[in-house]
Amino acid sequence: MRFVVLAIILVMIAGFFHIMFIMFDNIYYNDDNGIFTLIPEHFNNSMHSDTANDSWNTTGMLRDVFGWGRIICIGLVIGCITLEAVDKPRITG
Repeated sequence: MRFVVLAIILVMIAGFFHIMFIMFDNIYYNDDNGIFTLIPEHFNNSMHSDTANDSWNTTGMLRDVFGWGRIICIGLVIGCITLEAVDKPRITG
């Protein structure tokens, strides 16, 4: 039963990561209305080049973290379900 609770928690975390991945992908990288496609000249003119590079690297890193986080959580859910299925009941006497 302990793995079932862990699997439920991991599914909720994977859902959060999935929502955050979609938000980052839509807000920053959408071709039609993404931030980095609408106002890149404003970022280049208003920010120092180091700050602009850091913000670009940070958003790319967060997008990757949310994407990989959801995959890892779903993999752990599969592992938890497998462990629960294989777990032998203890004989009490």
